[in-house]
Amino acid sequence: MNAQEPSATAALIALDRGLGSLRRRPIAIDPFAELLVPHKYARFIVGAREHRHLFGAATVVLDSLFSGRSRHVQLRTRYIDDIVEERARAGVSQVVLLGAGLDARAYRLNNLERTVVFEVDHPASQAYKKERAAALIPRAKEVRSIPVDLERESFANRLAEAGHDRAAPTTFVWEGVVMYLSIEAIDQTIDRIAECSAPGSTLVMTYWERAADESLYVRAIKAILRSMSEPLKSALSQAEIAEKLTRAQFQVEADVDDVNLASKYAPGSPQAPTFERLLRATRNSPASSVRT
Repeated sequence: MNAQEPSATAALIALDRGLGSLRRRPIAIDPFAELLVPHKYARFIVGAREHRHLFGAATVVLDSLFSGRSRHVQLRTRYIDDIVEERARAGVSQVVLLGAGLDARAYRLNNLERTVVFEVDHPASQAYKKERAAALIPRAKEVRSIPVDLERESFANRLAEAGHDRAAPTTFVWEGVVMYLSIEAIDQTIDRIAECSAPGSTLVMTYWERAADESLYVRAIKAILRSMSEPLKSALSQAEIAEKLTRAQFQVEADVDDVNLASKYAPGSPQAPTFERLLRATRNSPASSVRT
C-alpha cells in the first residue's frame, strides 16, 4: 500500500458510495466520498454527475447483468448507518470504527452531536484521510484517530489512551475488514472488542460467507483482490462466526444478506446474495452471558 494513499479497496468502496449517491433513487448518500478519495477516483464521480443520463443508463445495465450486485455497497452502508443512528438516539455516545478507511459517518450522519467517534485504522491510510478531511466539520461531537495495524497490533490500549470509556456502551463498526484478516487476527480482534465493550454495546460487522461451491463471480472477485495485493484471507459460515461471538459473550441478533436488505431498502428491485453478509450482535449483561 502506498503510504500517501489509502488501500485500493478502501478507495473503491468510497467510490462506490459516491457513485451510489448519484443514483436516481439512492439507498444511502455520501456527499463526502468525492472529497476523500484520491483524485484518480474522484474523476469518476465528477464524470457521473456531469453525465447523469449516461450514468443512469449504465447503472440499469449493471443491475440487470449482475442481479443488483452493484448496489451491495449502498445496501451495507445504509444498514450500518441506520444502526449507528439508532444507537445514538438511544443514548450511546461512543462509536468505534475498526478499519475506518474513508468512512465519513462522523461527518454525514444525524444524531451524533453527543457522540465521540473513534477511528481505528492503518497509520498510512489514517494520515491520508486526516489530511483530506481537515476542512470538513464533523456532525459528531468529536473525531479521534487511532493508528493501529489490526493484523499485527491490539487496539484496546490505544483506544483507552484516546479516552474511550469501557464502562459505557459503544457501537462498534467492523465493516469490510474481516475477510482481509487471518482467523487468528479475527479471534484476537473479537476478544479485544469484548474487552472494550460494556453490556449493551452493539457490534455491526461484515464477513465473507464460505460457500460449499464457489460461483464464477466469487472466483473472479478473489482474483481481483489478489491482483490488488489485498487477498481474501478468511471465509466463515454463519455458525462459525456466531460461535466466535457467543464465546465472547455477544448475542447475534441479525445476520443478513443483500436479498434481506434489498427487500427493506429497495423493494421490487432484483437482488441476489453476494459473498458478504452483515451481522449485528449485542454484548450480554453478566447475568445473561453465555459461557463455554
